[in-house]
Amino acid sequence: MPPLDPDHYVVRKLWPLDFPAFRRHLKRLDPETRELRFGRPVNDTFLDAHAGTAGELGTLIYGAFDGREIHAAAELRPLPPGQGPIAEAAFTVEKHIQHHGLGTRLMDRILTAAQNRGISELWMICLRENGSMRSLAGKFGARLEVEEGKVTGHIAPAFPTPMSLFDETWHEAQALMSAALDPRSYPLIAMPGTQA
Repeated sequence: MPPLDPDHYVVRKLWPLDFPAFRRHLKRLDPETRELRFGRPVNDTFLDAHAGTAGELGTLIYGAFDGREIHAAAELRPLPPGQGPIAEAAFTVEKHIQHHGLGTRLMDRILTAAQNRGISELWMICLRENGSMRSLAGKFGARLEVEEGKVTGHIAPAFPTPMSLFDETWHEAQALMSAALDPRSYPLIAMPGTQA
């Protein structure tokens, strides 16, 4: 079982080498978490297809890593796909580590990434019964709209600044160093894009 301490995890952007770990993470999600994330029950075939879109133009995914395994993820996807400046943020956290602060850490990274990419509006779409997602959106000042069975949170990221650009670069450098010092990450510390 993964540790409950959110500081145990290295939060960083996924590289192509990490896409299989992202797929394994999605397929470890329990049925309730899958339904809350995708708005309906989904099977492994659906999750395989979703994981296959990780490399699409404009898509950015952060993972919470324990060694080479991802146990929580945040996705930033342009709406419509491949365009902007509106994007959707979506989150998945495995059942046994929910409600321990990983969503907040991931949201902080996603907001900075959206800011630095000129995203003017960030949407968080979830089912009405997804209290965790609604709480996370509210924590970051989202304006919530409720219609039928879903809730959409709207956040307007700030304009990019030298500090926000430095913040993203600094966090990624720290994450890379943490991974480099963790022998469980090997052979992850080949260059991004290389094969495992």
